[in-house]
Amino acid sequence: MLRLDGVAGWACDARLPSHILRCDAQTLRTTLQRDGVVQCEWSNPLAALRWLGETAAAETADVRWIGYLAYELGQLFEPLGRYWDCTSGEALFCFGRVSPEGEAFPDESGT
Repeated sequence: MLRLDGVAGWACDARLPSHILRCDAQTLRTTLQRDGVVQCEWSNPLAALRWLGETAAAETADVRWIGYLAYELGQLFEPLGRYWDCTSGEALFCFGRVSPEGEAFPDESGT
């Protein structure tokens, strides 16, 4: 079993995400997908993050948006110079919406 641990009241069993919010590092196109189908799209990644903040705040207490912000997201605020490589295929950020009603991860036997 995969479990998300943290401060009291936040820990929960991990489930497959129902939605994925992802920002492409090359194009800055951000999409919200459900079951692989684009539900919403932003050309401005910061607008998508604003949407995520508002949406997460309105969710019930048992819903989690779990993900990451890449260091390279900082290039939207200041030049990162020669160290930034947007061609790696990595996302600038990616979050998944996880709820107790979501599908459980398959166990290690593949079932």
